[in-house]
Amino acid sequence: MEDHFFSTRLIRNFDDKFGPDAISRWMTTQFKSKSDQFLTPAVRNRLFQTMPKNGFDLSALNIQRGRDHGIPAYNRWRKFCGLHAAQHFGTNYKGLTDHDSLSAKALKSVYRSPDDIDLFAGDLTEKIAPGALVGPTLRCLIGFQFMLFKTGDRFFYENNFYPTRFSAAQLQQIKKQTLSALYCRTMDVNTMPESAFDTPLAG
Repeated sequence: MEDHFFSTRLIRNFDDKFGPDAISRWMTTQFKSKSDQFLTPAVRNRLFQTMPKNGFDLSALNIQRGRDHGIPAYNRWRKFCGLHAAQHFGTNYKGLTDHDSLSAKALKSVYRSPDDIDLFAGDLTEKIAPGALVGPTLRCLIGFQFMLFKTGDRFFYENNFYPTRFSAAQLQQIKKQTLSALYCRTMDVNTMPESAFDTPLAG
């Protein structure tokens, strides 16, 4: 990954191996990495690297950005989401109950108090919530942000705002569209899974 930051060569190379068509086909057949609390070394140690050992650390940048922008600490967002705030670094009652013991120990080695935990660090180290790709706090915040995107955008296709709203018949047609259908209409592909997000290899 670190070899391709700021490079559009792969997407502009219209041959059988690369280019939009080949990359789209590849993406529909590959499994995603399992969600966990770890970042790939490509962004943790080698972000925007131009020579050995001059790369950035995305997690460190994200934590510093949060502090620069005055984003409240992890416990504040737990309360915002209706979750209990951690009062100690244990994983039992009133502690970091959405963390495993190793993550809680790592946070304790860095922060003086659970109230000091940065949002990014607290979110990233949570155990994955059932049926989700992230922990409970981040699931809440992502859901809330998407709700704001939807209700705050007068051009969002499902919003019933006159005069930009769609008719019921138009909405019905729009909702029939899929990513697979878009690939088939616009790219040089002969076959595509009915759902582009479900790899046929999972079967």
